[in-house]
Amino acid sequence: MDTPLSFFCLKKIHQSLTLFNHNLTRLCNLSVKNSQISATDKRVFLSHYDLQEINNDDQYLRLAMEKLVEIKDVCKIYNPGENEVRALDHVNLTIGEGEFVAIIGQSGSGKSTLMNMLGCLDTPTSGKYFLHGQDVSHMTDDEQSDVRNREIGFIFQGFNLIPSLTAMENVELPLIYRGVGKKERDRLADAALNSVGLEKRKTHRPSEMSGGQQQRVAIARAIAQAPPILLADEPTGNLDTGSTKEVFSIIKRLYKEGRTVIVITHDPGIASQAKRIITISDGQIKSDIINENYVD
Repeated sequence: MDTPLSFFCLKKIHQSLTLFNHNLTRLCNLSVKNSQISATDKRVFLSHYDLQEINNDDQYLRLAMEKLVEIKDVCKIYNPGENEVRALDHVNLTIGEGEFVAIIGQSGSGKSTLMNMLGCLDTPTSGKYFLHGQDVSHMTDDEQSDVRNREIGFIFQGFNLIPSLTAMENVELPLIYRGVGKKERDRLADAALNSVGLEKRKTHRPSEMSGGQQQRVAIARAIAQAPPILLADEPTGNLDTGSTKEVFSIIKRLYKEGRTVIVITHDPGIASQAKRIITISDGQIKSDIINENYVD
């Protein structure tokens, strides 16, 4: 017998279906008759995503989102041969648009290699990586750079701000690389800094700001041109407790505004604030769960 779902959940699934590509939409017309998902529709989901079962409503909602990131059987091998190191070992991963995901692992787990792969900073030894349906697995450096500029906003643990530039100039810098004109650059950088609460710090240089303020500049730089993905590598690793709460509240707000957020961390406390938690160890994904304790 099919498992009854709430009317709200069914409505959200129906709304999420509009994000499917046309081929998948034709396959997955959800039945809301009697407030249930039909057995046929469940089989379509399970078959398409190569799953054995779906345990809760959130997983249906996630699968109903358009696939933004799709990694298929990816390996990353260093020193091939007798002393080879498998940083990633046959990894499969799908992330939909609008998800808030934490990837957690200890040092040497493969999380940094996976981050580099997700951010188009590296290419796999084998396997495929599709971003927005485009195979980016074996692009040249220039092609990867173009994808990064267009698709991904990075937030790094070390801020990566240029000391001699003001907050405004740091936010504008990647926009210059993208060929954005001066007037539009000013508008985008100004709006991004306002959105992270730094409207009074635009002319300050990094040395004149606290760690939390510098990380907020880094977030503004990442979101200035509204890339589809925010990829945050240990974004609070260099911050005190107060600044950590402040910065992560901004990251959560960006997720609520509809951005796809992927956080890489070793800290269970940070991972527990995401809606989906993926654990990686020895280059393999060990678990992939919906965080039932997630709080908006």
